[in-house]
Amino acid sequence: MPIVLFIVVFTTVKLFFNELDRRETVVERDANPSTMLKILEINASGRKSGSVSRMLTSELVRELEKKHGGATTTRRDLSLGLPFVDEDWIGANFTAPEERSETQNDVLGFSDQLVAELQTSDTIVIGAPIYNFSI
Repeated sequence: MPIVLFIVVFTTVKLFFNELDRRETVVERDANPSTMLKILEINASGRKSGSVSRMLTSELVRELEKKHGGATTTRRDLSLGLPFVDEDWIGANFTAPEERSETQNDVLGFSDQLVAELQTSDTIVIGAPIYNFSI
C-alpha cells in the first residue's frame, strides 16, 4: 500500500509541475533577495532517512526554486520538537505588549519568530506522512 500511495503522490506532484509549465504562470522576480520567492518548508516526519514525505517535500521545494529562479527557503523540522504552550506562555500572550516583562517577551520570542515565518512566506510546503495526522 505505501508504494502505491508513493506512486500516486509522486505522479500528482509531477502533473502539478507539468501544468505549471503549460500555463506559464511564473512570476518574474529579479535577483533582489527582498523580491525573491519566500518558501517555508515544514517537515513532520519522524524519519530522517528513507522518508517519502521528506523526499517529496524536498523535490517540490527544489522545483519551486528552479521555477522561480531561486528562492529564500526557511526549513522547520517538527521532529526536533517545539516548546509546549504552558502557563508562562499563556500568561505572556494575554498580557498587553507594553506591559510585558522581559521574561514574558523571552517566553514569546520563539513563538513570535514562528508566526513571522508564516506571515512572510509566499509559499508554505508541508510534508506530513500518512501516519502523522496529529500536526
